[in-house]
Amino acid sequence: MNGMFTQIMGLLQKGVTAVGAIIAVFGAVNLGRSIKDSNGPGIGSGIAEIVGGAIIIAAAAFISNVTL
Repeated sequence: MNGMFTQIMGLLQKGVTAVGAIIAVFGAVNLGRSIKDSNGPGIGSGIAEIVGGAIIIAAAAFISNVTL
């Protein structure tokens, strides 16, 4: 039972890390497009997406610390 929980938490950690990375990449693309177009609100949105992705990745690092 404990081994299965550890495997599930490992898979969850990888999935959450991937989602955070995807959000950060889309934020970087959004930031680049907004800088190119001189779009002030878009720049803020791109930075917020990058930071949000980084926070999700950091939260995924703590998933491995969850135990039964």
